[in-house]
Amino acid sequence: MSNRKSDALRDEADLMTRGKIIPHTQDYAQNSLRKKIIDSIRMDRDLKLEDLMDDVSIEGGYKTEAVAHEIMALQDEGLIELSESRKCETFLQYMVSANSVWFLGSIATIAVTLALVFVPLYLLSFFSGPVVYLRYFFGSVLVLFLPGYSLMEALFVKKSSFDDLTKYALSFVMSLALVTLISLVLGVSPIGLETLPITVSVALFTIILLFIALKRRYGYYEIAHHFDDR
Repeated sequence: MSNRKSDALRDEADLMTRGKIIPHTQDYAQNSLRKKIIDSIRMDRDLKLEDLMDDVSIEGGYKTEAVAHEIMALQDEGLIELSESRKCETFLQYMVSANSVWFLGSIATIAVTLALVFVPLYLLSFFSGPVVYLRYFFGSVLVLFLPGYSLMEALFVKKSSFDDLTKYALSFVMSLALVTLISLVLGVSPIGLETLPITVSVALFTIILLFIALKRRYGYYEIAHHFDDR
């Protein structure tokens, strides 16, 4: 019995190194869409995600959005696992991969905020109204969310026990605390409390935390793939 179990674990590890989709249990819901998805995986363990979605949507007559939603739900419940088809060999590859969408989105938001703050309104005379509102929006995201979010990502690299709502609420609270601390430091420094110094300081502090979080995630990524490759 133990030999069978070890063989099954080896087979599963081999599939994971090739970046395929792996069912973890037979206890799945008996609705038709879920059954179709997992039966398709069982019939072809080398099936890629895009092929799976096409097969299920075409043969079963389901909408692609419904298939994608159900696949993500199955993954969240631990019934299947989606793995990469290509391993990131370097930190730069990992940084621009789908694993780092959260990082790239945060960096893009910071870049847009800094651009809106530094570009004088008289250069955008025809769009000054919309630009002001965009400044308010992106500035609020930078000040009230991203510092705490980046700190949460740096502290809790592995999947945490927080749900999304709790995580976002903690990000907001931590952002207020961090921005207050940065403002106090600037207030007693020769720089003073001005819009540009505060914006740049918060942006730089957030970027540092984002890179720390990304580096820590890449470390766990390397460890996981090291054991998968053995």
